[in-house]
Amino acid sequence: MSIDVKLKDISLTLSDSRILDRVGLDIPAGSFVTLLGPSGSGKTTTLNVLAGFLKPDEGSVLFDGQEVGSLPPGARRLGIVFQNYAIFPHMTVGENVAFPLLAQKWKGDRKARVSEMLELVKLGGFENRRAATLSGGQLQRVALARALSPNPQVLLLDEPLSALDKQLREAMQSELKSIQREVGVTTISVTHDQSEALSMSDRVVVMNGGRIEQQGSAEEMYCKPRTEFLARFLGEVNLFEVSAKGDASPLAERLPGRAGELVVVRPEDFSIAELGGIGTHAFPGRVAQVQFQGGSCRVEAVVPGRDDPIIIRTNYGGLGTLLEPGRDITVVYDFSYVHTVAKGGAPA
Repeated sequence: MSIDVKLKDISLTLSDSRILDRVGLDIPAGSFVTLLGPSGSGKTTTLNVLAGFLKPDEGSVLFDGQEVGSLPPGARRLGIVFQNYAIFPHMTVGENVAFPLLAQKWKGDRKARVSEMLELVKLGGFENRRAATLSGGQLQRVALARALSPNPQVLLLDEPLSALDKQLREAMQSELKSIQREVGVTTISVTHDQSEALSMSDRVVVMNGGRIEQQGSAEEMYCKPRTEFLARFLGEVNLFEVSAKGDASPLAERLPGRAGELVVVRPEDFSIAELGGIGTHAFPGRVAQVQFQGGSCRVEAVVPGRDDPIIIRTNYGGLGTLLEPGRDITVVYDFSYVHTVAKGGAPA
């Protein structure tokens, strides 16, 4: 059974520092929500408040409309996957997965439940394996199976994939989301990995300085950030200041923003063409540096009226000599993705 979760005006001060400042969240039942932000933004503290490990100074934590702030962690029907997995090395895989069933006096068939959970995480037949013999990816699966075994109302994930190498981490992102959908449990994750948050989440919540900077779908957060902080934090970005005339050199047309605001253009919204084919949404430039990155290239280009180079991300196929440093090019952009934000952290 999945439930909705609500944080209402949560504030917390530790060692005279305001760690959380009136944090409010509404998390629908069965959804996958990720808390994302730089170190010290308050995301892990928020997870600890949800878990009951920290008690806020102000505000309420509600599960399906019921206040749970006074309940200890063990009474909140949570499944938790810790960053280091916290697997008991002296136990077998099956004993690890069965541990919360014993602690919570599970009334059903424990052996069958363990087997069911291991099948879910693709570790069927591993019941008698010692935890010390498992790989990092297998340990992560055991930790997930153990967290899900007592049928929690809410699943909390604390940097669940950070200990894995890049290739395995990317593979596990898809698998973890698939398992969450199959089980249907309300899931709240904390990560510093932006690609992980964007690829796995129904909703991303970006925190900054103990407050929520913005929340929404992954596409909305990346393509339509409302603040300069978010535009810079989520991936690479090109920012152009709007002048008193309403333009932002080298962008050609008049822009909807006000003077002093910043125009946001993501690197992949630029493309490269032969010099001379300049249209409405294009301007001349010169290739300064090219970095081959597998499926794409990261290009830095010098353009008129701008001190810093712009960043372009493009497929390298078919561009040939256009990607040579020193080559004069036309930079084309997709105006439908161009929008403005206010400087600093306040929404435009």
